[in-house]
Amino acid sequence: MNNQRNLSCFIGVYGGSGSGKSLFAQELLKSLGSGEAIILTADAYYKDQSQLSSEEAESHNFDQPDAIDFELLIQHIKDLRNGLTIAQPVYDFKTHSRTKKSITVRPQKYIIIEGLLFLLNRRLRDELDLKIYIDADDDVRLIRRIRRDKQERGQSTDSVINQYMATVRSMHNKHISPTKRYADIVIDFNVSNQQALRNTVKQIKLYYTTQELGSRGGIVPSIRLFFIRSFTVFRGVYRDTLKNIVSRYVLLLIIAFHSTLVLLRESHEVWLVDGPWPQFVRNYLASYQFPFVYITLFFVAVYLIKRTLFDIKQVNSIIRRYVYLELGIYTFIIISIYLYWTFYYGYF
Repeated sequence: MNNQRNLSCFIGVYGGSGSGKSLFAQELLKSLGSGEAIILTADAYYKDQSQLSSEEAESHNFDQPDAIDFELLIQHIKDLRNGLTIAQPVYDFKTHSRTKKSITVRPQKYIIIEGLLFLLNRRLRDELDLKIYIDADDDVRLIRRIRRDKQERGQSTDSVINQYMATVRSMHNKHISPTKRYADIVIDFNVSNQQALRNTVKQIKLYYTTQELGSRGGIVPSIRLFFIRSFTVFRGVYRDTLKNIVSRYVLLLIIAFHSTLVLLRESHEVWLVDGPWPQFVRNYLASYQFPFVYITLFFVAVYLIKRTLFDIKQVNSIIRRYVYLELGIYTFIIISIYLYWTFYYGYF
């Protein structure tokens, strides 16, 4: 076994039962290259429940955090990150027990962890470099679950539906759906989403490149800025988050645009420093009193800071430093406006 620390990118693919996360993980594996990527299945880390009868197993809640052996999963991820080979357990879903067999897993460039509940564990979340939530409608997920459990796990249709109604649906709403907020990327997977897959592969490879440069002592480029909590893909965008991020940057551009203007106090006329700007822009800005423009920008900046403080709690560690930088820019804008008003207009 290699005792040197291994440079790997750990990718968490998670979502509700039947969302298509296993299929997406397999497609991601093929796109990244089976020689450079592996899949670590979180389902293999279910705790042994061989003591349950078939009737008890049917009603047992396997969709709660206590059902997963998080300690072993975290330890195996740390071992892989440190360049060690692990023995992944094998779980038998027919008997609900952990078999005596194991699968040897060696470190690779890309390690995909695929499963249901593992994003509930904060220590495990911190071990991941990228978190991808696979989303699908409830009826689509149920149909997929029935097909899978009948074909792969030997369960009857009635058994699958009973378990879904008893525990799966409620646990999804309670435990799994809320973890969407931890995702760097949310992908709509009601149907195969090849555009999202291509964009995801591109971002993963860009991220690995920056890590590799950093490990060699090189200058890490600003590629990490691409790792916002979501990015635009066809039928695969976390729309609410993207809207908040885009709106902040649009408003920041407005402030930057305004800083290129020269406003004359005597006449309140607006002159643009550079460029053939449309006349209606001149007329619009000139129609307002000078302090009014800055009052507007002041409240815009306050809004941006509030949104940024909220997102600091949500974003992953990869881009948190850039969010802090963004917050610093907004704070500087507010201080500048305050000082300008204080010294030139006597406001405040």
